[in-house]
Amino acid sequence: MHAHHAGPRGLGQKAHYSTCIPLCSLAHTCWHDAQGCFWEWSKAERAAWAADRIADTRVLLDYTPTV
Repeated sequence: MHAHHAGPRGLGQKAHYSTCIPLCSLAHTCWHDAQGCFWEWSKAERAAWAADRIADTRVLLDYTPTV
């Protein structure tokens, strides 16, 4: 499994760990290369999917972001 850092970040920076999505090695590569099941997705579709997966992961981990 790979931790895909899907949240907002500055240029050249990694997103916070609270916005990670667990992906298998193949899915992680496909995501970054816009290949496989991600090849026809627009940037907006990819962002929406990532936001949904972040929310799913937070529920599974019982994580509540602190301000």
